[in-house]
Amino acid sequence: MRKKIKKELLKLFLGELLSSLLFLFCYFIWFKENQIQIAYPVALLCFILFQGSFYWFICLLKLNNNFNDIKYIKIFLIFKYVDIILLAVYIPILVFSPSISKLYYIGSIFLISFTLIEYINYYIVRLSYPKINILMKKITNKKLTKSSLAKDIERIKKK
Repeated sequence: MRKKIKKELLKLFLGELLSSLLFLFCYFIWFKENQIQIAYPVALLCFILFQGSFYWFICLLKLNNNFNDIKYIKIFLIFKYVDIILLAVYIPILVFSPSISKLYYIGSIFLISFTLIEYINYYIVRLSYPKINILMKKITNKKLTKSSLAKDIERIKKK
């Protein structure tokens, strides 16, 4: 059982890490102009994905009974609020910055939306399931569960 959990955590750790690196790679390949409207949500998305990767790495270390995760989870409590501020800062960037093409505008809205979904998935409720119908059923039944990180943050707040 422990081996299976370790394998899943390693998959999550590497998956989030590779995703963040791939988003950066795609940004540098596809967007030749350095537009803040695209660069900002890509950077923020990668920042949040790196947080996820770091969290799954901490979970891997927790499998070792001698590992104390409290100081690391406290870092995520800080990240949680920093991320909210960084997400909010993007609104005036998008609204007040010089006009951009419709493609860039749509791309930036998609990126910031995906970033917000990732934030919710890490810090509020679990949104990632093996099948989409599981998520849809949980949404319709209003039975979304707290994310693993949200539970850990709640645990350290009580101490």
